[in-house]
Amino acid sequence: RQIMTSLALALKATAMGLVVAIPAIFFYNHLSRKCDVMMTRWKIVQKERNAAQAI
Repeated sequence: RQIMTSLALALKATAMGLVVAIPAIFFYNHLSRKCDVMMTRWKIVQKERNAAQAI
């Protein structure tokens, strides 16, 4: 009986960890993607600005 109680507690803790971790991973990936897009756009603008100054 003691083992089953401990096992149930461990499973609940694991489930709660997954409930927190999975949305956090999606949020992190979304934020990371937005940063990558913004940096790429920034680099394009900088290249265009440098090309315009060279003329």
